[in-house]
Amino acid sequence: MIGAVVGLGLSYSYTNWDRSGQYRAGSTAEFQRLLLQAETRADGNPPSITAIRLHPTVEPNITRVTYQQIDLTEQQYVMRELVERPPYRVVYANGTPFGRRNPAPDVKTYLEAVKQANPEANLEFSPAFWEEPRWTYALFTSGSMLLIGGLWPLLLNRLVNAGFGKPREAGDEYDLSRFGQSEPVATEAVVKHDPAVDEADLAAVTAAYEARMRANIDDDEEIRASLRRGLAFEGFKVTLAADGEEALRSIRDHRPDL
Repeated sequence: MIGAVVGLGLSYSYTNWDRSGQYRAGSTAEFQRLLLQAETRADGNPPSITAIRLHPTVEPNITRVTYQQIDLTEQQYVMRELVERPPYRVVYANGTPFGRRNPAPDVKTYLEAVKQANPEANLEFSPAFWEEPRWTYALFTSGSMLLIGGLWPLLLNRLVNAGFGKPREAGDEYDLSRFGQSEPVATEAVVKHDPAVDEADLAAVTAAYEARMRANIDDDEEIRASLRRGLAFEGFKVTLAADGEEALRSIRDHRPDL
């Protein structure tokens, strides 16, 4: 959201910025005269004019033209600009139907006519589309959202992980009073068991169980069933007896190990 707002603000500022006057003003007549010298000449010298751009302006129907013109003294290109208002005044017809008494509707129409009438001149020009409002808003808004919403948090995260961030200070305990609970909830303490105590308790339980078994082994069917299940689980073959007499017979018949 912040990236979109920043992008819209930058786009508005850029589209309302009057960029005329950035370069030295050129001459309309000289510009038209040099159009047919936009290719490398036979003597090997570079083109007299190149990089022609048509820029939109804040005022409607007005075109700002920038181009590079060769400086014969220093033999290097210098930037020039023209601000043209319709109808476009024509000094050099350059094979077009336009002239001093028949101006062109605008500079773009004139350049297209010159290019069509003189294909051997290799005249090239292009609009600065990135300065049109729709493209400006699209580029600035998407770029700001990508930078602020994606790259900037990623960069901050990398810096913090690298140790450049301020370490977090230990704060007080979190206050739960605003949730209607002023005191911390008591938690169940974890009891640590002593192995020696556990073994003693196990021995006492086992002794009590064995005492119960010996006292009731001859008449407690539930204990017999329980013993049988436990010994069978351990892999023993179990033979049961309900009383002493039956137990003696079973011992003589089966010869048990225990």
